[in-house]
Amino acid sequence: MQDIERPSKGEIDRLLERYGRLRRRIVDWDLRHLDEQTNYPAPFGEVISLILDHQGRVAAVKRSGPQEDIYVLPQGRIDEGEGVEEAAVRVALEATGMEVKIVEVAAIHRARIRFKGGSVERWYFIVLCSSLIDGDEAHDAGDDREAKFVKLPIEMPLEWARSQWYLWVLKDAGLLHPHAFLLGKAPS
Repeated sequence: MQDIERPSKGEIDRLLERYGRLRRRIVDWDLRHLDEQTNYPAPFGEVISLILDHQGRVAAVKRSGPQEDIYVLPQGRIDEGEGVEEAAVRVALEATGMEVKIVEVAAIHRARIRFKGGSVERWYFIVLCSSLIDGDEAHDAGDDREAKFVKLPIEMPLEWARSQWYLWVLKDAGLLHPHAFLLGKAPS
């Protein structure tokens, strides 16, 4: 049996009413080499907070991994009783130390994830936010995490360019033109 991890229908209806039609994408991930979702306790979906500074750059959070430090997008789970926008603001603050305001909920990705012992359908809400502080300085978010702003596609971390998932997130949010690498710049 497949578990479905998403906010209530009422929350989804509210987002559609407020933001109109949202971009949608269905993603299939085969992770059968991993045990079932022991690291994924997100029963109400997840948000990806795409934080933009006043120059249109996107926040990237440094995370230490087993081999090297990598940059990721601020992402986190939606807690019980929490709305998508509220979760996006909280995740942005926790991941970067920055206060943000919501610009729009740009897209919904439904990921069907297959593990060894079962599968889960997780909903990811791609939320555009604007930073309420100047983005010229890197921000220390504690816990060995550091945030910086990157100009797309020129300063895009290599791990983002190698990840089809990150490219879909950025394209569906309107931050990366499908041919940006050929054009040599992000859309204005």
